[in-house]
Amino acid sequence: TVQKLSHPARHLMFGNKRRVDLGGRRGPNRRKLLEDTRKQRAIRLQQQREKNAAIKIQAFYRGTSSLKKERDSHRQQWDSLIAELQKTKITTISSTRLRNATRQFLFFFSWQQDSARLLRLCRMLYQS
Repeated sequence: TVQKLSHPARHLMFGNKRRVDLGGRRGPNRRKLLEDTRKQRAIRLQQQREKNAAIKIQAFYRGTSSLKKERDSHRQQWDSLIAELQKTKITTISSTRLRNATRQFLFFFSWQQDSARLLRLCRMLYQS
């Protein structure tokens, strides 16, 4: 006997397309299915928006936190440099060293924290 084998593309050759019933073509079942689909899509869209917002908030926090730590580090280095200069009582500072100190100061400067440091820097610039 000859056995017929089913070919995966048989429906393409002979036009036998499979149809998937999505809960009825008419009536309340279809409306309910479409409404449920819309609600699920809206929920997924809202979840995606919330996820993206959380990512942005986290990135902002990490960035500002990292910047604060870096500024504090530069502030400490600057204070050490000034303390060293005052300790050794160097009256004239090389222009390169003064330029680097000024650049570093401008990176971390904040009116609330650094007004006394600004006065020190101005005195150093005036004396040089």
